[in-house]
Amino acid sequence: MQKVITYGLVEKIIDICNINSVPVMVDPKGNDFMKYKNSFLVKPNKSELEKMTKINIKDKNSLLRASKQML
Repeated sequence: MQKVITYGLVEKIIDICNINSVPVMVDPKGNDFMKYKNSFLVKPNKSELEKMTKINIKDKNSLLRASKQML
């Protein structure tokens, strides 16, 4: 299966939006959030954040650790 939204396409869209002062808000998929760098906002859900950081989020402290790692 061929991907339509490639890593390079995501980066290009974000770059074009940044040049034109358009904030990019992302609901990420997968566990590679680097393709969303330079976005205004990246909003993973709990399971996406756990996958990306490999931290089991069970309380406020683990949520903060995972959030800091994502940043």
